[in-house]
Amino acid sequence: MRRARVRSIVDRFARLLEGRTYALGGALTALDIYIATAIAPFAPMSEELCPDTHPIVRHAFATASPDLSSAIPPVLIAHRDRICWATSMPLRRRERSRAPSCCAISSALAREFLER
Repeated sequence: MRRARVRSIVDRFARLLEGRTYALGGALTALDIYIATAIAPFAPMSEELCPDTHPIVRHAFATASPDLSSAIPPVLIAHRDRICWATSMPLRRRERSRAPSCCAISSALAREFLER
């Protein structure tokens, strides 16, 4: 039942983003960031794109739900990559270093969940 609910939500997000850059109009909103981070447990980013993810968390994400991972549509993967890059770049430029990106935020949330 829960897996069907997750698939339903993922499909709804995919339909919302089809042919669009942002979920709600022409600008980045919190929903874009929520979608990008929400799919992290099912479609973890590569180490190259998200070096802040702890190796244990990366492994847990990659192996936890292969059936759900395969259900993540390419439009959501592309959205996640675009949003995570876009939200982290201004911070990186300002700090002149690797600043926390949305993948780091999702990693922190995952660690919190795994510790329950």
